[in-house]
Amino acid sequence: MITDIKEITNILFFLIVGSITILSYLQARKTLFAPIRTEVFKLQLKIFEEVLGFFQNKTEIEFIKECDLNLIIRLNTYQMVDSYVDNFFASEVKIDKEHQKEVYKILTRAIVSEKYLRPITEGPEDSATEPPKKVITNPAILLSNWQKYEHPAIAYTEKLADTQAELKRLSISPILPSNIRRLITEFNDLITKNLFLVGESTTEFSQRMPDLAPRTSDLQKFNPSLAANLYNSKRIAFEPKAEEILTAINNYLKIEQLMH
Repeated sequence: MITDIKEITNILFFLIVGSITILSYLQARKTLFAPIRTEVFKLQLKIFEEVLGFFQNKTEIEFIKECDLNLIIRLNTYQMVDSYVDNFFASEVKIDKEHQKEVYKILTRAIVSEKYLRPITEGPEDSATEPPKKVITNPAILLSNWQKYEHPAIAYTEKLADTQAELKRLSISPILPSNIRRLITEFNDLITKNLFLVGESTTEFSQRMPDLAPRTSDLQKFNPSLAANLYNSKRIAFEPKAEEILTAINNYLKIEQLMH
């Protein structure tokens, strides 16, 4: 009987000591990692500040401006009009190449249509020049050729590229919650989709040109905002996704609870 009591006492002793040891370890672990958690939270606040700086209190117009989309659609429209002139009025209108170069110099990058990509060759073929184009004057053939027009390259600015690079940097930050990183990536994808819509809408608008400018004199009255209107009817809005990001940050930091 006494032996049994001793054994039970020993078991209880070791259970109590074990429990105290585990609890002491857990408490020590909390104390040890507390400064690390504090530093991580400080870093999180810093990057949250950057994310909020990009998304907070911005309207749709401001997001469009941030991506240079109005300028991009306007200059891509002008490039399409240059092609239209070259197709229909090459013998009547001479494009000022120097002025053209000056106007388009802000377009430092481009997404080239696969249709217009050419393999690069080496050797003597590099210096070979293309044979001169046959001059076509038949209006029906000119119109038929124009109906096959596809905007060859979506030219865009360094500003848009920088905006996407900054969003990419934020979206891969390991200290941001995964759902917020995902939402930032989705916002960045919206920019890419809207950039591709520049090419799609420019190609579509090109088919209105024969009606809008059947004569060279009509080109002087051409209004590029018509093309912008078509583009904006297709463009995907930025504000809803920005609101999702701000809501996710608010939920994570519980900002509203802290303010009450």
